[in-house]
Amino acid sequence: MIVLSNSAAEVIPVGGTVTFDLTVLHTGCDPNGCGGSEYHRQNSGAVRLRGKSRCCPSIFDVFFKGNVTAATAGTEVQLAIAIDGTPLAETTMIETIDTANSFDTANSFENMAAMTALKV
Repeated sequence: MIVLSNSAAEVIPVGGTVTFDLTVLHTGCDPNGCGGSEYHRQNSGAVRLRGKSRCCPSIFDVFFKGNVTAATAGTEVQLAIAIDGTPLAETTMIETIDTANSFDTANSFENMAAMTALKV
């Protein structure tokens, strides 16, 4: 299990990747007991999931949650979990921003979340 986070807000360009600079929790254990593991390259969005073997695949629950805003109210923000740069359609999150450029006050940003299971 691995839990990643950021210590500061990021500006993500169109087609860009969310990066993670904090490893909140990393057990290195596969919840299925097969010895799979996960690896994260610090200050990147790259996470590698590895199963023990072809005969003992691992299943990972991948969950993303983030607060988003935009420079202009009414802007549509779209995020998705991707594998090797290819977005997974079932994880696509779309939100229209109500209040622009603000993470400072409650209810001034939008929250987006998606989850999927991956067999590795």
